[in-house]
Amino acid sequence: MRCIAVEAATGSGARLSASQCIDVETLSQRIRYNLMIGAIVPRPIAVVGTISPTGFHNLAPFSFFNGVGSEPMLLSFCPANRVDGLPKDTLRNALPPEEGGTGCFTVNIAGHRILPQVVASADELDFGMSEFAAVGLTPITGTRVIAPRVREAPIAFECVTHAVHRFAEGKPGGANIVIGRVVAVHYPEGLADSRMHIDPARLDAVGRMGADIYCTTRDRFALDRPSVTREPS
Repeated sequence: MRCIAVEAATGSGARLSASQCIDVETLSQRIRYNLMIGAIVPRPIAVVGTISPTGFHNLAPFSFFNGVGSEPMLLSFCPANRVDGLPKDTLRNALPPEEGGTGCFTVNIAGHRILPQVVASADELDFGMSEFAAVGLTPITGTRVIAPRVREAPIAFECVTHAVHRFAEGKPGGANIVIGRVVAVHYPEGLADSRMHIDPARLDAVGRMGADIYCTTRDRFALDRPSVTREPS
């Protein structure tokens, strides 16, 4: 399907060309995924630590991740179903206890220094095997939750599972959202000031682009927010 060409003049005098328009219902799940990860960039990376009800540690990165709000302090990440339609270990572990999980997790921000280990932790291991040990990162049990955080991460958020929304149970790549309420934060001295302004150079976070491409946060610039005075209507 092709959208109608747009010929409206822009402020610079240039004209917009015709654009492609795709009916997403005609695309497979994998092609829709490629489209989203290539266009929604850069994405922060949550390295999520969980523990199973039987005590096994799990670690996995998710770039469909962001903050939700500060009152209450909430984070969210989206662990899609596996190719066989079953939930990933991270989701199983983070579920509330009444649904078979432990009801908690940690979100560790991916710093540049640990990116190779973060990427390696995406490999699916047999249930009960620890990605921490497999990739060489150190688990530390949380102070408010039993889920492990990553000692080498520049900052870590301990979370209690607040809500889980599943949109396509049993389907390969099915979407899920896990929302966690932050109950504790760990960071090294000097990363934040008294007003909790984070030093981006010390954080040295990385982001996810499309395919196997990543980006740093080292090329930064400041931009003052302009004050716009509106004429009374």
